[in-house]
Amino acid sequence: MITLKPLPKIDPKDKGKKMIDEEGESDTKSADITEAEKKFKQLANDEEVARKVQEDDEFWNAQQNWKIVSWKLHSSSGVHSIMTDEGLGIHMFIEDKYPLKKEVMSQLIELKLETKEDSTMALELIRFVKKQIAELEPEDSDGDEKDL
Repeated sequence: MITLKPLPKIDPKDKGKKMIDEEGESDTKSADITEAEKKFKQLANDEEVARKVQEDDEFWNAQQNWKIVSWKLHSSSGVHSIMTDEGLGIHMFIEDKYPLKKEVMSQLIELKLETKEDSTMALELIRFVKKQIAELEPEDSDGDEKDL
């Protein structure tokens, strides 16, 4: 047999500032977080962000090894995707910028954008990539990189 306990009484004036336990007593544990605990949580979060940034850097720095085999526009979702010969698929939002190297962008233009229908979104994307390549043409450094 299951016995149900009555719900705890909540003061409407409290507006969720404190948690109420089963006996109706205020639980102030969340309010008692010390400054040291806050700093520890912030440091842990910062370390996680730094790890993700490093992983992203390693990913984008490996572009010189990419051989692009397809470039597709999914206009209904505002995403374009590229596929490498090693099966790596990269899906990118149209409105976001990504650090693609000039060599990768040139491969995209050579392949031509695949789309189900002609659209201004497709034309704008192609123009944007060509513009980024043109802006990098005068530079002769190995680290040519532009946000796409």
